[in-house]
Amino acid sequence: MALDTFDVAEFQKHLTANEFGKKFTYKDITETTMDDALKAANEGAPNGTAIMAEQQSKARGMKNRKWNAQYTGNIYISYVYHREAVFEDPRKDENMMEVAGALAVYMTLADLGVEGINIKWLNDIWVRGHKMAGILVEDKGPLPFDKTKRLCIVGIGVNVNADVRRHPELHTISTSARSQLNGSIVNREHFLAKMSKYLEECMSLTQEDLFQNAIKYQLFQLNEPVRIHSMLNQKVTDGTLVEFLDNWSIKLKDESGEVWTAMSDHYSIRPCATSTVYVYNGKMACPWSSVAMLKCLSSLVNITHTTISLLNDTKLKEGLWKKDAALLVIGEVSMDTQDIDSAHQSFTDILNFIENGGVVMMMGNVSGFFTSYLQSGSSTETTCSLQPTHGGSADTAVPGRLVSLNLKCGDLGQVFGYSINKENITFQETTGQSPEVLACYGNGEAAVLVSTYGKGSCVLIGFNAEITYTEDCVSLSDAELNSLRDTVFVRDELMLCILKRFGL
Repeated sequence: MALDTFDVAEFQKHLTANEFGKKFTYKDITETTMDDALKAANEGAPNGTAIMAEQQSKARGMKNRKWNAQYTGNIYISYVYHREAVFEDPRKDENMMEVAGALAVYMTLADLGVEGINIKWLNDIWVRGHKMAGILVEDKGPLPFDKTKRLCIVGIGVNVNADVRRHPELHTISTSARSQLNGSIVNREHFLAKMSKYLEECMSLTQEDLFQNAIKYQLFQLNEPVRIHSMLNQKVTDGTLVEFLDNWSIKLKDESGEVWTAMSDHYSIRPCATSTVYVYNGKMACPWSSVAMLKCLSSLVNITHTTISLLNDTKLKEGLWKKDAALLVIGEVSMDTQDIDSAHQSFTDILNFIENGGVVMMMGNVSGFFTSYLQSGSSTETTCSLQPTHGGSADTAVPGRLVSLNLKCGDLGQVFGYSINKENITFQETTGQSPEVLACYGNGEAAVLVSTYGKGSCVLIGFNAEITYTEDCVSLSDAELNSLRDTVFVRDELMLCILKRFGL
């Protein structure tokens, strides 16, 4: 299925809406479909006329913010809508239509099997703290030929098939339907036909019905701590969500106890973080590994209530990070003789963290070092078999190899991974308590193991799971790189399998 072409005939064959999408224009690229739809409306285009583009060079979102619409394989569309106004205030009526659009996208994604979808006040679609879709409505005033109705342009952008997890800028904030469906390519023609039908239905809902449905799928809960961003004075404060109002505004209470009513064009709210995933980037950390790990986790962790932060040696030693640590992640390390004693002490501190209920994920050579530490009683024994390891900068090519893996979690099957180590790093299944093997090398030896130590858990990953296929440090042939790229979503699912079991 081609990701950069859209079959208009197939879309129209599946379209069941009465008006929305009946008249349809598809473009390879345009500046913005919002302006295209307005131009068509002014030229007499009927209600429901839709204009879709594969790419937009000047896409815009709420508050005239720039919207990245450069990817192919997504849906960027604007509808002409002849609206009978519900509110005297056009902005409140725009809000109502934006909520209708969000609800239509929500239902379409749910039908696909996407899980964990939420409507983030007012009109964004979030999955695991990452944005998947946004809705923009612009009221252009009375219809020239019918003053009882308003001319509105309804714009919807949905990340459908783009691999935004690997985008250098969007990976921390965005996701796509394909990313949430194990890499399965979504049929956009079917998706858009269904979304157009739902949009038409949602636009006809009463204010009360629309309000109740929007609240049902809302990301925020009443009395939940939130971070409040004011577009009026650019201030950020912490507060509490007090109430959703049926005119699409909300009541907020700040830290001083003051309560006020906020509209989405003046305020934005986000969940407050309650935990942190720490990525070690101290002296021993290979820069390319910690950079890749930060990027990988930023795209996969549910960041609704969790932040991701780097942890240097000073902070590691102080120990204050343990108070809100949901997970400590350590990637490839580079050690020489003078690092051995400090490494041994770090492993002792880390094991103490685990035994007291913490969770640590180690990958690459550090997982082998930690296993050696557990099986020994001194720093000399811990590192007696270690060889100097490659440090390198974040953008320096690191010699590596492709490893074949068979996954044991879910129905994920075979996948390829990247390893800079010449030999497979393996683990005995007797490591720790209640060990569970999540992946094996081609020879059947454990490659990913989860074990319990005291009250906590340790995840040992023998290859460099932080490497996807886009990193500058990857050194592989074209064929090997293709194998790495073609199974990237399966590796994502392996990581998600681990993260989700620890509430992340």
